Amino acid sequence: MRSNAGLIAEIERLLDAGGLWKRVETTGCANSQCENHGRPIASHRRHYVKRGKNKAANGQNFQCKSCGRKMLLSDPIRLHDGSRRLAADVFGRIANKSPVRGTVRGSGVKGMNTYYRILDFIHSRCRAHSGAVDRALMDGRLTLPKDLVIESDAQEFTLNWVSRLDRRNVVLSSYCTVDAKSGFILGMHANFDGRINPFDVNREAAANGDLELAEPFRQHAQYWLAGDELRAGRAMHTRLRKHDSLELVRQIRALYESAETRADVEDIELHGYNDEFYRTPALGVGMQVHLPYTVYAHWIVLRRLFAGAGVERLQANMDISSVSRAGFLCAFVDEIRRGDANGFYVRYTKYQTIDQRKSILRAAQKARAEFRKTLPPSVRRNSKEVARRMMRQRIDEGQTYGKWNDEWIEHPVPTINEP
Repeated sequence: MRSNAGLIAEIERLLDAGGLWKRVETTGCANSQCENHGRPIASHRRHYVKRGKNKAANGQNFQCKSCGRKMLLSDPIRLHDGSRRLAADVFGRIANKSPVRGTVRGSGVKGMNTYYRILDFIHSRCRAHSGAVDRALMDGRLTLPKDLVIESDAQEFTLNWVSRLDRRNVVLSSYCTVDAKSGFILGMHANFDGRINPFDVNREAAANGDLELAEPFRQHAQYWLAGDELRAGRAMHTRLRKHDSLELVRQIRALYESAETRADVEDIELHGYNDEFYRTPALGVGMQVHLPYTVYAHWIVLRRLFAGAGVERLQANMDISSVSRAGFLCAFVDEIRRGDANGFYVRYTKYQTIDQRKSILRAAQKARAEFRKTLPPSVRRNSKEVARRMMRQRIDEGQTYGKWNDEWIEHPVPTINEP
């Protein structure tokens, strides 16, 4: 079970974090005692009046008709000419993974304060550009291929500890989807909400008794509250190094058996993607979001993009995890029923030497050559059609695993980097 209120809040957070909403759509009267509080200017124009432009801030002044409070709509991140010229150089160094101090020395930035102000400027411009692209996709001004193949996976980012009293590393997670053909990133969302004051949320949760309730019934169900991290364990960092197909099948079967023992099959945060445990300490600024809420919201936002961009048929390839399956099914249930959307789990062998990788490729080529002999001469020359028919045959002969009866097959055309 999940909290619908928490899921809606997470969808709105992703749209806001991606810069998809304009400031006029999120800004309203800040007076909590005013009747217009919480009413954005864009959707409640009759409650506000324009009061001239602010040339210094390059923005528009508005005034609330009810309480008379004034507000300014402008880009809050501004740079003087000298820093603006350095921004492109700093951005290039960041993209090439230059350390912070190395970027400051190499670009000639005068001090860390200037560096972080430039960083905020770059962030605001990236959000504006990303939001403009996503908005154009949703509105249909930009289109995507009618037949789209996407690939989705989660990533983990390990940060340094934030307190000398608690030196556990902070692990943030993100969920990313890309277009398989072009590599264009359709969405990448982290389970971190930097807008929230953790002290206020935890104080409110304590007053409401949220810690005594199951997660779906809490007022702030989507957030990691103080004490939630105590359920998580220390990272085991177990790696499975065998590379043959039989061992890969054993790994898949073991993952299903482990998933069936969990009370909440989607609760992969406490188990990891290979059932590795890690602890998730609280942060000093902002709050972490339970990953299932981020994944659900990620897929729902993607569906909005695809619906506006003209996608008619979808194939989603994703890492094996119950939360990926749940998010995909939740967002695309209608398309799946019509047969216009299909999801595939993908699992590949890891940690092989180059000779082992080549051995897997040679075995696959030999199997395709034997299968090609059984096909009509008109089809044998078409490598894609040979692979497609071989895939169909293997699907018919597929093995099922777990209580969900998922069918698994060995891919007929492995690659050298991910065999």
